[in-house]
Amino acid sequence: MKLTTIDVHTHFIPETYLKAIKDAGIPQTEIGFPLAPWSAKERLAQMDEYGIQAGVLSLSSPGLRFWKGQQAVDLGRKLNDELAGIMEHDPTRFGGYGTLPLPNVEASLQEISYCLDTLKMDGIVLMSNYDGTYLGAPEFVPVMDELNRRRAVVFVHPTEAPGNDQVNFGYPAPMVEYPAETTRMVVNLLDTDTITRCPDIRFIVSHGGGNLSILTPRIQELFPWKKHLDPAATAKKLKEQIDSLYYDMAIVAYPAPLLAINESHPKSRLMMGFDGPFMPAREIGPAKKTIADFKGFSHKSLKTWIMARPTKCFRGWPELSANKRRLYNKTTDGRGRPSLLRESPTVRVSSHQADA
Repeated sequence: MKLTTIDVHTHFIPETYLKAIKDAGIPQTEIGFPLAPWSAKERLAQMDEYGIQAGVLSLSSPGLRFWKGQQAVDLGRKLNDELAGIMEHDPTRFGGYGTLPLPNVEASLQEISYCLDTLKMDGIVLMSNYDGTYLGAPEFVPVMDELNRRRAVVFVHPTEAPGNDQVNFGYPAPMVEYPAETTRMVVNLLDTDTITRCPDIRFIVSHGGGNLSILTPRIQELFPWKKHLDPAATAKKLKEQIDSLYYDMAIVAYPAPLLAINESHPKSRLMMGFDGPFMPAREIGPAKKTIADFKGFSHKSLKTWIMARPTKCFRGWPELSANKRRLYNKTTDGRGRPSLLRESPTVRVSSHQADA
C-alpha cells in the first residue's frame, strides 16, 4: 500500500543547540542520547526516499533543561527563530512546534504568543516534566489555560524523570524510561483533571502513548483509590479522556505494541511519526510496511487516518477538515507556509468530539 505520510514526530538539532551544549560543558552522558549535526537538506532527501510529504519539526529532550533564567529564554528564542527559518525555506515540507522556556511561566506565556502569532508555528512542544514538575502542576495552570484558549496543538515529548540515573542502569533513557515517563505524564494530566479543564488543547502523545495501551485497564482499576471515587464512573471518564488524546506511531512498529495500540486507542487518534534523526532513516521504510501490513488495521483506518493526509488524519480538527486544499495543493497561510495544524479563528469545535 503506497501512502503519502505526514510525520508529526521529527526533530531538528541545529548547530546553535550543539554549540550551546558544548559551551556549557554538558557531557553526552547527561543528555541521555547522542546528538549529532542535523541537516534539513539531508532530511528532505530521506523524506523523498521514504514517501514523507511533510514533517513537523521540534526540539527533542533535553530541551532547555540545562539552562536557567534568561539563558534559557534567550536560547529558546534563538532556536524558535531558527526553526521558523527552516519552515520558511521549505514551506511545503516542514512545519514546526515552538519551544517554551518552562518552568519560567511568564516567559513561556510570552513565547507562546511569539511562536503562534509572530512566527505562525503549528503548535507547541512540551517536555513531559520540567525539573520534576509535571504539566498538570498548579504553577503551570496559566500556561495550559493559555494553550487551551488558543486551541493549540501540543506535542508532548518524554524527558528524563527525577532519579533517572538510578533507574536506567547506565542505559539511554529512551530504552525503558521514556515509555514509562510518557505514561506517567498522562496519569498526571488525569490526576490533575487537566484534560477535562483544557478540552481544546490537541495533545499529541509520543511513541504510541508509551505503556498506556497496556496499562489503561490497570489505571482504571486503581485510579479511584486515591480520591475514593466511584469505580465504574471513574473508569468510564478515564477512558474518555485517554481516547481524546492523539498518539503518534514513532518507534512502535513491532507486533506486540501494535496489537496493544489496536486494542486500546481509537484509530482516528493515531498518526505517523518517525522520531528522526534518532530513529535511523533506513528504518522508516520497514516501519511503514509493518504498520501497513498489520492485520489489525483496516485499509480504511490506514488510508483515512494513520498514514493519511492531515485533512483526514486529523478529521476531528475543524481547521483541517474545513479546508481540503491545505498543503497538498500548496496553498499557504499568507507567509509562504502551509497551515498544517494551526487553528482557524473562524471555526470552533471541540477537538474531543467523537470521531466516526
